Amino acid sequence: MALLQANVAYFDLEGTECQIPEVWLSVPVLDREKFMAIAENQDVVRRVIEAEAAKLQEIASLAARRGDWKEVQELLNKVREMARHSPWLSEIVANLEKLAASQDSMLFSKEARYASVSMSSRQRSKKEFDADFDNLAMPAYLQRKVRQGASGETGPQIGGQSYRLDLFDNHPLMLIDGKRILLDTGSPFSVGNGDRFEIAGQSFRFQGQMGVTTDKLSHWMDTKLDGLLGTDVLSKFVLTVDWWRGTVAFSPRGSDLVGDDLPVEQMMGTPVLRFKTANGMAKALFDTGAKLCFMPRSAVGGHAAVNHVKDFHVMTGPFETDVYEVNVEVAGHGFIANCGVMPEALAKLVSGMTGIEWVVGTDLLRQGAIGFDLRHNRVTAAWKPAGAP
Repeated sequence: MALLQANVAYFDLEGTECQIPEVWLSVPVLDREKFMAIAENQDVVRRVIEAEAAKLQEIASLAARRGDWKEVQELLNKVREMARHSPWLSEIVANLEKLAASQDSMLFSKEARYASVSMSSRQRSKKEFDADFDNLAMPAYLQRKVRQGASGETGPQIGGQSYRLDLFDNHPLMLIDGKRILLDTGSPFSVGNGDRFEIAGQSFRFQGQMGVTTDKLSHWMDTKLDGLLGTDVLSKFVLTVDWWRGTVAFSPRGSDLVGDDLPVEQMMGTPVLRFKTANGMAKALFDTGAKLCFMPRSAVGGHAAVNHVKDFHVMTGPFETDVYEVNVEVAGHGFIANCGVMPEALAKLVSGMTGIEWVVGTDLLRQGAIGFDLRHNRVTAAWKPAGAP
């Protein structure tokens, strides 16, 4: 019996469409007697229970938003019953019950939803159910957390380090020991000149990637650049970019940033946001390396150009574009986005690889403090108050 069929179609870096042959996952069909004789795999049973508990926690999150605390308690009782043989799940329920007792709908809903996502889709160690499994010895992304988000397993031990932002031409550059590093959630790879540098206790060294070098980046940006951090590195940390205070914080464990959780997905490591324009809802790649937002040519409509600027993309190099002011809204927060239009070849490459035509750049970073937990697919915004200096 076939259970799953998968195939991959994609555009390579030259824009050529490619396809990997399909692969099938199938299992033999047995009669009832032989099927019942198969011993249950206890690791699978535990994961099934976790998946079912995750569904109930998601429902409890929605019930809390409605203020239906009776339903919340009934759902938690069901999860507690499921957790009889799972000390970890029991601790999660106990934590949620404490939050439910306070009837803080925002706090409970956020924690229950994060717990649901973490439990249903988290990466796990193959040794997780071994008797000698040491949870705290695991990397943070493999740990079984009782409290989600910033607090994690061991409470608010955030750790990490802050660096100064050196803003240049609407680009977020981070200063590390005098080195200027571009923060780029739109790039799947990092670029360097071979020098070693340290971020929040972790050491890194990068070379040029796919023909992109620091010399090329410096030429394209018209300023000295010592490196570019892409999502291969940024996903190892929880990152908080505070444009107006001029700081960027890296933490291996979490962030204490409090704000709105943005509606986010992920595409090839880059966060994808849902937002609203005058033409309705759309999706955009959230690219912190882009000094402009970008829209498809079809959306220009009656907009009049307000500027003409030079820009670049790490995959294709420099280009020029007219700039248009577009009203957008993300998670109820409205602002004016300065939107360019990509050259046709680049637009075709990006939309062909991702299926997405819009890009949100640093105009969103300028709206306040933005937190990125790419490993858990979370983006949080603490909006800058209107009129604040």
